[in-house]
Amino acid sequence: MGNRASTNVLILGTAHFSGDKFRLYIERLEEIIKEISPDIICGEISPEKLSGQGKPLPEYRDVILPFSEKHGIKVIPLEPGKESPVARYLKEGKEKEMWDSVKSTEFGVQLADYYDKMWDRVALNMEETLNNTNGFENLQGREFDLYFSDLSYFFDEFFLPEFATAQKEWDQHFLMKINEAIMDNPNSLILVTVGLRHKNWLWQQLESRDDIILYNLHSFREAKRE
Repeated sequence: MGNRASTNVLILGTAHFSGDKFRLYIERLEEIIKEISPDIICGEISPEKLSGQGKPLPEYRDVILPFSEKHGIKVIPLEPGKESPVARYLKEGKEKEMWDSVKSTEFGVQLADYYDKMWDRVALNMEETLNNTNGFENLQGREFDLYFSDLSYFFDEFFLPEFATAQKEWDQHFLMKINEAIMDNPNSLILVTVGLRHKNWLWQQLESRDDIILYNLHSFREAKRE
């Protein structure tokens, strides 16, 4: 793999699940982070939650934060602070308001019903995948990125454009913080842990850079074997 004389960035997609039902996923996530052995973790968490104010996503509470504390790994929060305009917007229930507007017509009601059933099916498929031995690895492939995130972003842009704009601003903040981490931590292995929905967009923004070596889990393992 690229050596520590280069800045290596690995994007790992996570699922926001926890509990006994997802014990295998939690165990595999910890094993894989240990395998990667990053110098820095850029995580989908706010500065407030990182400092103990508020409830982080399950994978941070159960794995990422305890692991980073145990091994002395710095965690850089990717989410904007809770007082930022985009954070306030996304927490104010604007998505529900937009769906209420969509459902003002008969077609909109049918569309919302389809949307709910579609994502229930996606969530069920993810649950089944994560409960298999190699399930977490399977979700890291580029094929899954293109299917899952492209579908999600396309739907929001077409039917919920204002919400999609806010989501893009959220992702742009992730990218800004990652770029800062790359600049401030040269010759390091930086692990980016974000929900699967964000993974492909970040990959597309970073893959053309010539000052980093970009990996997903599979390409990272292949590079280590070389």
